[in-house]
Amino acid sequence: MSNNRSFVCNLVSVEDEISFIVWYNLSMKSTGTTPYIIAVCGLKNCGKTTFVVGLIKELKQLGLRVAAFKHVAHDFICDTNGTDSWRFSEAGAESVAVYSGHRYMFIKEEPGKPEDLIHLAGDCDIIVIEGGKNLPYPKIAIVREGISAEPVTRENLIAVATDTGYTDPDVTTIDLNDHKAAADIIAACLI
Repeated sequence: MSNNRSFVCNLVSVEDEISFIVWYNLSMKSTGTTPYIIAVCGLKNCGKTTFVVGLIKELKQLGLRVAAFKHVAHDFICDTNGTDSWRFSEAGAESVAVYSGHRYMFIKEEPGKPEDLIHLAGDCDIIVIEGGKNLPYPKIAIVREGISAEPVTRENLIAVATDTGYTDPDVTTIDLNDHKAAADIIAACLI
């Protein structure tokens, strides 16, 4: 007996096609698969965070489960001076966790890599990394008026989001504020 499933659908618009792609990917996804990872990269102050926030909202509208990672080139403090967990770190704990019935935070004092964090993202469909121009994942580069004239990388580039006249015949160019177009490009990569 065959397990093959047949279906017929009528896709009359780009929105229908994107919805079908997302539905198909989610319905065929087996548990334990690695999420699709996309990096959004660009120079400092080019609008990466604003772009990622808009992108996450649009990906959620498509029914996708999204995780977000942020790469920073400098050291950072993710705890508040004087809290119990901060005091644990200051006392020398290599790892500190804070948890409740609503969320948890885990701090480990060692260099981080996205590969070490993927399993923490749970059963998400997509991980959006802000930064990571040197990572081996597909990328959307931000080219911003007065900040940059070209993408910070060409490696694994699937799109350029810009508010300039930048064009590239080899890469899709979208408006910097068109987060839906970016989400649609990513959704198309899921098949």
